[in-house]
Amino acid sequence: MKTPLAFLLLALPAIAIPDGYQISNWAEPFDVDYPTALTAAADGTVYVSVDRNGSLGKEKNMGKIVSCRDTNGDGKADEFKDYVPNVDSPRGGHFVKDTLYLIHPPFLSSFRDTTGDGVADEHKVLLENIGFGLRHPRGSDHTTNGCRMGIDGWLYIAVGDFGMEATKGADGKVVTLRGGGVARVRPDGSDLEIYSYHTRNICDIAISPKLDLFTRDNTNDGKGWNIRVHHLTNGSEHGYPRLYKNFTEEAVKPILDLGGGSGTGALYLAEPGHDELLLTCDWTTGKIYNDKVSEKGSSYSLKESVYMNLPRAIDVDVDGSGNLFVCDWRGGRFKFAGKGKRVGMVQKLTKKGLKVLPFPKLTAMSSSDLVSQLKSPSAVRRLEVQRELLAKGDAGIAKPLTRLIKNSRLSIESRVAAIFTLSQMEGMTADQFLEAFVKDWKDLKEIQQYLTRAAGDLGGVVSRDSLNLVEKALQSDDDRTRLQAVVAMMRIVNPAKNATAQILKAVDEAQDPRIQNTAIGALVKIGDVESLLSHANKWTARLALMRLHLPEVVSGITANLQQSKDSERLGLIEILARLFHRESKWDLKAWWGTRPDDRGPYFAPETWEETGNIKAALESVFNRLVKTDQSKMLGILGLN
Repeated sequence: MKTPLAFLLLALPAIAIPDGYQISNWAEPFDVDYPTALTAAADGTVYVSVDRNGSLGKEKNMGKIVSCRDTNGDGKADEFKDYVPNVDSPRGGHFVKDTLYLIHPPFLSSFRDTTGDGVADEHKVLLENIGFGLRHPRGSDHTTNGCRMGIDGWLYIAVGDFGMEATKGADGKVVTLRGGGVARVRPDGSDLEIYSYHTRNICDIAISPKLDLFTRDNTNDGKGWNIRVHHLTNGSEHGYPRLYKNFTEEAVKPILDLGGGSGTGALYLAEPGHDELLLTCDWTTGKIYNDKVSEKGSSYSLKESVYMNLPRAIDVDVDGSGNLFVCDWRGGRFKFAGKGKRVGMVQKLTKKGLKVLPFPKLTAMSSSDLVSQLKSPSAVRRLEVQRELLAKGDAGIAKPLTRLIKNSRLSIESRVAAIFTLSQMEGMTADQFLEAFVKDWKDLKEIQQYLTRAAGDLGGVVSRDSLNLVEKALQSDDDRTRLQAVVAMMRIVNPAKNATAQILKAVDEAQDPRIQNTAIGALVKIGDVESLLSHANKWTARLALMRLHLPEVVSGITANLQQSKDSERLGLIEILARLFHRESKWDLKAWWGTRPDDRGPYFAPETWEETGNIKAALESVFNRLVKTDQSKMLGILGLN
């Protein structure tokens, strides 16, 4: 296809590429245009989400998924097929094994080509009401966006701040999220849950081989929430818009807080021949950023530099041979630009000198050969191998997987892949999983966090032996292991009777903000009011009590308040001040805006049946305070 000179000139900014790489135009209008996201299959086929509506258009029949293949090896796609010929609002997806998992709000779907003609003929809806789609006044602007599968087998979903209105999974489970965050679900649409809470308008999620999640968030147009790079962990509360201004200590801080911009795609690059990098895209600045992450407690610190320049950076992904693909929105704005207008570009980035080998045919391999493939240094290959092993359903792989997990000479990444392959085997329970590691627990310190995480994911009712291991993890001197133990305590059905005291002790010992933040949710889930009341002198316990709108909490705090001394009263007053209101039911009306009410701590407060008792208790104590404490109390009441 001949390319007009004007469009070639638009491509010039993409010449600014990282050292040691070469770039070629992979796909361009009108074979592919208006790319909202892309996903590279292991074999090098690139699936591009095309949406001529952009972010604000609301016309039907404007979207599709185009597959792009290079059949002659010249570095440019020459075969284009409408893999999904018509789909409204296609956003991010992840092609794994033989399946495209696609967000097209208000749905998450899976698509497969079962006939080999290059067009998907099998379509399954995995989630309904996941975002608002074209029925929202702003179209698909702040809706649910990308999804990516981790080596733990969960599909992680980037939820924009439109939120999730009674999202229903294939198993009938219904989950609601007021605001943005991260949801996750199994590949068959079961076990939907919220993973991280209250980011703003995130578009994508990068997942490391060690199951750390990252995203580049969007600004709130000048109200103090800048571009932020988040480390996302199970139960993490990020605070938008209720907490980030007036209750900053109740939300985890971003690992990077920047200025203006619009975060879009993300990729954790961990492939042979490349530096290991967190790559994040920004539509406004037109750049893909290289984020060097370094461990810091249970989280990370981050140093950022520019990886490459694009006119309007949208997304980045890598195939199973180490080829990178990027797409941008050059020539476009927020809606369809009109017939004949050229919008968008997909380009291929190749490492100079990197020997590119065809991706192996995994379906032809035996189970034992596949288990050996988990030793590969490629994150893409390990995930593909895992899905193939699980599809085979060979129960005989449990023992070789366990040997691989215990082999300290292998990379952590390979052992993690084996851990989560074992944990996903048919019928696996937390007890069955942990049983294989009880005798060797002390010798497995470097992977205890992943074993604990896998057991926590399995959840359910667990034995005393399993609880012992989780409790040992909670007492670890490694903050990452402690964090996963807190999460496990939150997820298992029968935590120990002294779980609350153990978690509070771990928080005190770790002095780690993320562990404390996660502990609040765990303590609320466990709901041991008596233990929390007995520890009400601790800030973490008080934060948990503030989230438990129960009569026994109000009566317990009121009784403590009557007996407390001057120095103790303000902390108890703060609990009652927060409990005075509760969150009202989401009415889906005045809930969203680009610059929402950020006073907090509620989206929309309402009184409840204990408000009268709280009011009486607060009035009673006020007159017994010295004037300086009266002033402080009025400040607490005003804030809450």
